[in-house]
Amino acid sequence: MKSLSRITILLLLFSAITLSSCDVTTAAAEVIEVPPAPDPIEVLEGQIESERQLRLDAELEAASAIELQDRWQLLALGLGLLTLVGFFAGTAIGSKGNRYANVPA
Repeated sequence: MKSLSRITILLLLFSAITLSSCDVTTAAAEVIEVPPAPDPIEVLEGQIESERQLRLDAELEAASAIELQDRWQLLALGLGLLTLVGFFAGTAIGSKGNRYANVPA
């Protein structure tokens, strides 16, 4: 019991020392102003706007990629048809020349 009262007295002494060493007048003058938190609705609206802009950019990029692919497909088809026409024209010219080449003069 005696030791418990001594511990209580020591704790009271330490708390008195710590409380008396704190200068309340300077602590009140040094209050740090905390800026107000941003409005959550405005933050969400900003996020929605940025996501909408990213989506539009992605859609434009996808549309341009599809358009480029369509152009290359048309170019490949045109070159394929031109090659076939050239092949048939060359075969026709070659067979006509071969027919006239074998005629005795």
